[in-house]
Amino acid sequence: MAWRLLGDLQVLYEEQTIPISISGNSIIKIEHDFPAGIFPGIGYAVVREMLPGGEVFNFIKSYPYRGPPRVYDLSLSAAMQAAGFGTRTLTVTRGKKTAVQADSAWRMMIYEWI
Repeated sequence: MAWRLLGDLQVLYEEQTIPISISGNSIIKIEHDFPAGIFPGIGYAVVREMLPGGEVFNFIKSYPYRGPPRVYDLSLSAAMQAAGFGTRTLTVTRGKKTAVQADSAWRMMIYEWI
């Protein structure tokens, strides 16, 4: 078992979809990076699970930090799996009230345990 990179992206106000879907019960790890130094601002990123029809299933507020990566359990109930909602995509945006310097180069890396 190992971590597979799902996406490495700059955190923007525009919603971005990670191109690799997750299926079934998943565990993800989120890391933040800002090469300019410490996080130059306040706020968080929003990671959402989107169902195939475009419905939002779940969301995570991911605050930027320089500590160890955070791990999240994205388990599905038996009812969700039986209804055919096993595959989801992840989207990332900045929180609406997040304020960072334009040159911060805030990046987020999302991995799945496979």
